[in-house]
Amino acid sequence: MPLLLVGVAFALSCTLTWIMLRGAGRWWGALDCPNERSAHQRPTPTLGGVGVVAGVWGGLAAGLATGQLAAQVAWPLLAGSVLLLGSIRDDLGPPLKVGEKMALLLLACAAWLWWGPRLEGLALPGGYRLELGLWSWPLTALWLLWLCNVYNFMDGIDGLSGVQAMGAGAWIALWTWDSAPSLAWVGLAVAAAAAGFLVFNFPPSRIFMGDVGALCLGFWLAGLGVLGEEAGLPLWIMALPLGCYLYDTTYTLGRRALRGENLLRAHNLHLYQRLTRAGWSHLQVDLGVALLILLLGSSGQAFLQGQLLAGALLLAAAVLTLLGVTLWVERKVPF
Repeated sequence: MPLLLVGVAFALSCTLTWIMLRGAGRWWGALDCPNERSAHQRPTPTLGGVGVVAGVWGGLAAGLATGQLAAQVAWPLLAGSVLLLGSIRDDLGPPLKVGEKMALLLLACAAWLWWGPRLEGLALPGGYRLELGLWSWPLTALWLLWLCNVYNFMDGIDGLSGVQAMGAGAWIALWTWDSAPSLAWVGLAVAAAAAGFLVFNFPPSRIFMGDVGALCLGFWLAGLGVLGEEAGLPLWIMALPLGCYLYDTTYTLGRRALRGENLLRAHNLHLYQRLTRAGWSHLQVDLGVALLILLLGSSGQAFLQGQLLAGALLLAAAVLTLLGVTLWVERKVPF
């Protein structure tokens, strides 16, 4: 059954991404033309995220049809991503305004809160638990909104978001294989669909994901975190493979806020963008992020197996690497 899922998700993603590659510029005029903030030098088709969405949906449909995926897991993931398809207008027509994009995100969050679980409590290291009470509603919505935006902010160079989705999906599938097989099925679908997209997006990229792919991936991975917490897998563990994205976005927004900048204005000040301006290739950044995903995921695996010292050492190695890269970037490409 897992091979069926991987095959369906990969094939659909690859096929639809190829169709978008052929038609985005020729038929729909969906081209990302370079500007002063761009990391590419030539007009590049977008809408590749349509392939990712099709791949994940195909995987979810296969899971529902074979009884491997529980409906209560599938429906909130599907409902939110259906609403987020509205972001395709950002590539096809006049770009969405900030308010319009936020409205789409809020609708997707509302769909989740209607059909899906909430973060009623958070399992903390050391066996402690924080009950959220009435805060469960806004904090669940905030987590979904935050990760959607994080993924959208970080989708800026060839291959990066595909590598991140593959890594996070694979680790989540591994961690939930025995305890929550429905979540493992979704994790595999995300990883396989991302792999199908990477066939065309790996450096040098021939097509970009666009908002529809980035927002849906952020939504699905955030939703898996909520579902994992409900199934007994702490959210902080589920978030570990996303550590690079969460750190880069938080650090960059924090630095901009301290400088009094308009946080809603587009920029190219993320650490990964500054790395490319310092001379790193897109492939080098992708491989560096892949290494950190491996370290962070291995740390989570060790914690889940009760190997606390190994987990702490692996986590410390990842954190020190991130801090070291940050200091190097700050010297090479000042903010």
